Amino acid sequence: MDHVPGVILGLCSYTHDSAAALLVDGELVGFVEEERLSQKKHTHEYPHHAVEWLLGEAGLTPGDVDVVAYNFQPVRYLVEAPAALCLALSGTTRGRALPRAAGFAKVALRTRRRVQSLGRQFPGAQISPVLHHRAHQLAAFAASGWDESAVLVLDSLGERQTTTIAHGHHAGRPTTRVLEVIYDPASLGYVYGASTWAGAGETKKAP
Repeated sequence: MDHVPGVILGLCSYTHDSAAALLVDGELVGFVEEERLSQKKHTHEYPHHAVEWLLGEAGLTPGDVDVVAYNFQPVRYLVEAPAALCLALSGTTRGRALPRAAGFAKVALRTRRRVQSLGRQFPGAQISPVLHHRAHQLAAFAASGWDESAVLVLDSLGERQTTTIAHGHHAGRPTTRVLEVIYDPASLGYVYGASTWAGAGETKKAP
């Protein structure tokens, strides 16, 4: 969009480490993880404490929010679901193809319901689902202080992207352009999670 809305609320919600960020007229008011206020470590709940605190700091109400940016795109899960059927081409992964495709479709519907829920909480706002890796890219690049740079994101899974390399540059405001992508099930994030969370009683599950 050419016009930047006055009040933008960014949300990481319904997944680990829920958080919120608030921008007013292009200026960052603040950002906070929900666990800092709720005292629930790595909470996946909607960050209502964080949202309330940020809006209070800015002297705003939910009705003043113009755009809510949510860090997953339900339609991308649905579009990517058939790609999981490619696992059927290998004898070692054939048994995972249908369950994997069904998992992506299930997450697509669940994410859509969550986006609809945000619409009910902010009826006057545009709800803007953001591709997960794009959210990571922009957050990293905007905070880097660089006018131009390569941006590397290594994740367990965002929609179906696990690793992305992008070109970040300032064109009036920070923007990124994806150059290379690695897709599920190839994921260094899965390897990291398996090695660091083993025996900790917590596992980050893919769809």
